[in-house]
Amino acid sequence: MRPKAPYTWEDLELEGANFNNAEIVETWNGEVVGVLPFTPFIEKLCGRLKYEKGIYQDTVLFVEDRELPLEKEIYEDVFRSGCSPFKQAIVMAVSKGAVTVSDIIKYVLEDLKILKKTQSNIQWLRKTIGWMTKEDYLVYVDGVLKLGIRRLPLGSYRVPIRAGYNPILYEIMEMMKLRGAVSKSLIASYMITNLNWIENDPVTNSSARDQLDHYLRYLVRNGYATVANGKFSFVRPLEPY
Repeated sequence: MRPKAPYTWEDLELEGANFNNAEIVETWNGEVVGVLPFTPFIEKLCGRLKYEKGIYQDTVLFVEDRELPLEKEIYEDVFRSGCSPFKQAIVMAVSKGAVTVSDIIKYVLEDLKILKKTQSNIQWLRKTIGWMTKEDYLVYVDGVLKLGIRRLPLGSYRVPIRAGYNPILYEIMEMMKLRGAVSKSLIASYMITNLNWIENDPVTNSSARDQLDHYLRYLVRNGYATVANGKFSFVRPLEPY
């Protein structure tokens, strides 16, 4: 048994092995010859599983002489469920050290490249950073931004960051590619309810449903997807920024 990317042995220690974070591999003379999903049924069929733990540093909180493990707030190279990936990217930039608004915008647009570098996106990021500061997710200290007293509501599901692609558009396209023709309600259930990546936007005052419509129109208009009988289908891969 081993962690399934992008999860780690620390995740398995904290959460327990499950279908999302672990997999079972068959090896022969040191070479991997088969990979199976981790389920209780397959685990039982395999008998006693062997694995080697990776080495990680525990982060613990001592409460009344008890050690309580603390999960990382932000994981490198992944976006988590629970809130907008763009908010997560902003916090990632700030968590690397004291930074300015310009540093954050450069990190999102040029390092991660998860938004196209346009004036409208730059202005949206500035206003989003301002809102996060107002809501105490960020705070100014001596003219630079640091993490505030509030933490983002992060979930346990993780998706690898793919530089050059809007993570919301990419995930919608992955859903179409894997499931075939999908309805808007099914996409909404996954993106808004389960992942919670599409939220009501405090900057533009647009609802999550309005934003989902915007993303779907973009995909159809640019030939990445088609819509027929109320269902959306994959046509071609997204082009990187």
